[in-house]
Amino acid sequence: VADRDALAELLAGIPAERPLRAVLHTAGVLDDGVIDAITPERAAGVLRPKLDGARNLDELTRELDLTAFVLFSSLAGTLGGTGQGSYAAANAYLDALARHRRDLGLPGTSVAWGLWGGDSLASGAVAERLIRDGLPAMDPATATVALRRALDHDDTAVL
Repeated sequence: VADRDALAELLAGIPAERPLRAVLHTAGVLDDGVIDAITPERAAGVLRPKLDGARNLDELTRELDLTAFVLFSSLAGTLGGTGQGSYAAANAYLDALARHRRDLGLPGTSVAWGLWGGDSLASGAVAERLIRDGLPAMDPATATVALRRALDHDDTAVL
C-alpha cells in the first residue's frame, strides 16, 4: 500500500461488476527505540506502511462509493508508548485521517487497538512491557466482534 503506483495498478484491476466496497488498512511495522537511536531510515520504515499507505488508499479510493474506510490504528497514537515515537506519530495520523474523511462526508473509522493476543505485531519484550504496564492482550475473537459493533455504529474513532 505504500507503493502508490502498485496500489493504483491493483485498484485499476478490480472488475467493474465487483466494485471495491470497503477498505481496511492494517499495515504496520514496529521498530522501537529511544529517540537518539532512531535514524531517518528507521523512522521511515515505520511511517511508510501506515502513513503513506493510508494516504495512498485515501487518495486513490476517494471517488469510489465505499461503505467503509477502516484504519487499524493503535493506542500508541493516543497514549504514546516507550520507544514508540515513530509508531505513535503514524497512528495519530491515521486517527486524524479518519476525522478528515468524515469532515469531507466520506466514510472513515480509526480503531486504536491495544495488544492483540496470539501472534501479533507486538511480541516478546514489547508485549511483556505492555502487559506489565497494565494493557492486557485482547482476545482476537472478542476484538473482531468489537470491530463489527464499531462499524455498525458508524463511529469515527474507537479506542
